[in-house]
Amino acid sequence: MPIPSRFEQSAGGVVYRNSPNGGIEILMIQVPYSHGPTWTFPKGHVEEGETPEQAAVREIEEETGIQAEIERPLGEIDYWFISRHGKKLLRIHKRVTHFLLKAIGGDTSKHNEEVTDARWFPIEEVEGLLLFDGDKKVFEKARQALTGA
Repeated sequence: MPIPSRFEQSAGGVVYRNSPNGGIEILMIQVPYSHGPTWTFPKGHVEEGETPEQAAVREIEEETGIQAEIERPLGEIDYWFISRHGKKLLRIHKRVTHFLLKAIGGDTSKHNEEVTDARWFPIEEVEGLLLFDGDKKVFEKARQALTGA
């Protein structure tokens, strides 16, 4: 019997700020995965009647405690995964719209319970923390936009 599937739309992005030492810092969240805690970028479901831009700003604040404003789109990634819902397996096709956002306020200590940590990292350290290819592609676009390199 085939596994039923469903489509999900999410939005989020790469949030940055200028650090006191003159560098750039990137906001990341640590989330629990089956293979262990993983650093990634904040994102979440686009709710009915909401644009991806609205969802990205809302989800980033909910997950990290940081308010941010969108500067530019970074594109979309698509992927499939299997999720367990009770005793049933469900095949999920997820599309995530990413944006580059600048932090304008907030406090990472106010992150929600969906994430185990929300933290700022120097831009030079971010690539080494990323596990997923989609995150790496999005970060590369963000880094080029921020540094020109």
